[in-house]
Amino acid sequence: HAAMLLTAAKMLKENEDLIDGTIKFMFQPAEETFEGSKNMIENGILENPKVDAALAYHVSPGKMPVGLFMYNSKDTMMYSVDGFKITIKGKGSHGAYPHVGVDPINIGVHVHLALQELIARESDNEAREKLVRRMKEVAKKTAEVYNGTAEIEMISEVPPLICNPEFTNEIVSYMKETNIPGLMPYPDVSASASEDFAVIAEKVPSTFMYLSAGYMDERGEYPAHHPKARFNEDVCPIGSACLAH
Repeated sequence: HAAMLLTAAKMLKENEDLIDGTIKFMFQPAEETFEGSKNMIENGILENPKVDAALAYHVSPGKMPVGLFMYNSKDTMMYSVDGFKITIKGKGSHGAYPHVGVDPINIGVHVHLALQELIARESDNEAREKLVRRMKEVAKKTAEVYNGTAEIEMISEVPPLICNPEFTNEIVSYMKETNIPGLMPYPDVSASASEDFAVIAEKVPSTFMYLSAGYMDERGEYPAHHPKARFNEDVCPIGSACLAH
């Protein structure tokens, strides 16, 4: 992402006299912890001068050819995240005498299992398709002593990513003008992941697109965040050209 944006910045700087207005380049940190966009907004990324619209590209590995660009101009493109934390207060005891204490880890396990069943038992079919839950459990336990508390925590909050329809279609039309060989639109994409750029999209008309960076052979077997994921760097000139265009 950084390589494509840096190259686009270089290309645009070389043609600065043709640009009517100001372009800001957003090198967003901490996307995976949902802190980057919020921090940049707090530090004025959308002000001085005021930003009228925002565009983001995200590369996507997997078994797909380079050249696809995936977008959504009709519906929610990526999901929201809602956070909470449950603290279970037990009663500490020696590991050899669990019957005189209250083990919060055991309680936490049952809470975790019950939460896993919520979507299956409490949501209708349509909602079930759009609900994903991911939890991390934090509990301290040594070989001999039970700690008195345990926590179950959902990851922090981020809104759904909803792209501006008019702006999205406008960017799609520009991308089609580039005549990049093999560049193919793939509309109406919706992903169950979440995206920190959604915070920007809440503030200004925005669009977010995936650029395929996969392989059609065995290198495309692994998705993003897998330790064996491979990103096809042939996507780099495509992304830079689209950004600069």
